Amino acid sequence: MKVQIRSEDIADYARIAEINALAFAEYLQPPLESTYLPEVALVDALRHGANFDHELSLVAEVDGIVVGHVIFYPYEIYIAGELLRALSLAPIAVHPAFQNKGIGGMLIEEGHRRGVQKGYSFAFLLGHPSYYPRFGYQTNMFGEGWVEIERVTIPSLEADLQERLVQPEYIETLVRWWKTWFGDVDLALFPGSTLMDWVSHAAGIMSTVVTRNGEMIGYLRYAKDKPNQPKLFLAKDRSTLNGLLTYLNEKASRSQEKNLRLPLHPESARVKAWLELPYEGHLKTWEAAMIKILDEDCQVVQEYCDQVIAGERSTGLLIYPPSIEFA
Repeated sequence: MKVQIRSEDIADYARIAEINALAFAEYLQPPLESTYLPEVALVDALRHGANFDHELSLVAEVDGIVVGHVIFYPYEIYIAGELLRALSLAPIAVHPAFQNKGIGGMLIEEGHRRGVQKGYSFAFLLGHPSYYPRFGYQTNMFGEGWVEIERVTIPSLEADLQERLVQPEYIETLVRWWKTWFGDVDLALFPGSTLMDWVSHAAGIMSTVVTRNGEMIGYLRYAKDKPNQPKLFLAKDRSTLNGLLTYLNEKASRSQEKNLRLPLHPESARVKAWLELPYEGHLKTWEAAMIKILDEDCQVVQEYCDQVIAGERSTGLLIYPPSIEFA
């Protein structure tokens, strides 16, 4: 069997969608109660991303027929205050009739080779911890972090706060706020500088700016049924933080949850300097969260991985952007 790996073409789109639908059908849970496969939509969403590179969206062909596909999507990620170019591997799919023949590995290796040529520092993914290490991925490299605040400790402040749709003219301000909160956090994935980097595609998720007397004071992205656990939370400054917490607390008043859970790294400078209310900090590492170093000369990522493995450094907080959120 001769396998050819090449960049995808527009003519491949329908076949790629079909392969993802067939490859991921086994993961539908519970079976036959839903036929929704987010991977099919995810591929299309990533193609519309500002950073999409069709040379990093690869197909595998056998006898002229596409039987596999993978996307390596480019991001910028902060480690130790330095902005590095990285690739996210996801999704990858092989037609069921051609699985267990090494085709997935060929797609991955070619993606790595092209990533090295294009100057990316590392690749990362969430995946099966017994499969990807054979391609050089190290497990337990990042996860989630949050600060937890008891809702009863949040003051009730009189403030006329309103949510507004995110507009293009807001993006420069949102980027500045994000860097203020996350610029010193290891493995902080920079959302991007376009409107669609800040607006969710999912019907069940809100992404808005919060204003007071017409002035922007914060940004929220949250599931409508879980406002106490926002996916991204940004306050303009220390003086507006409590007002934004009050607003979020009021939105959560219909739930039975006793705490607000904010996706902030507990060791970040802004959390320590601006968050005046009592809180508990949490960091949780995922075994499925993996990194492969592509640039062996990049000391920043090498030191991060070595120190995390040795238990000398806290794992990073990686918040995926709204482009991969599907309700």
